[in-house]
Amino acid sequence: VVPLILIPELDLSSLLIYPNPTNGELFIEGLSGQVSMEVCDFLGKKLISLSSTENKQVINLKPYPKGIYYLIIQTSSQQRESWKVVRL
Repeated sequence: VVPLILIPELDLSSLLIYPNPTNGELFIEGLSGQVSMEVCDFLGKKLISLSSTENKQVINLKPYPKGIYYLIIQTSSQQRESWKVVRL
């Protein structure tokens, strides 16, 4: 018999994402486990795509023009959430 180990699912609504609006660097705290992150422009074009197992992540929006972007985070269990981010 193999014991079943339950790993609590990451609650995406409890993440800290700051500063928003941002001058370029966007900080994400409270991550756990394997997550994938994407940043898309307002037309839905994917600009940044990365994976992380770290608790904290920094996304650099400095190379992109001022405007509205969408941050999409997805867990390994396909839980998905998106946030609007303003780049000043």
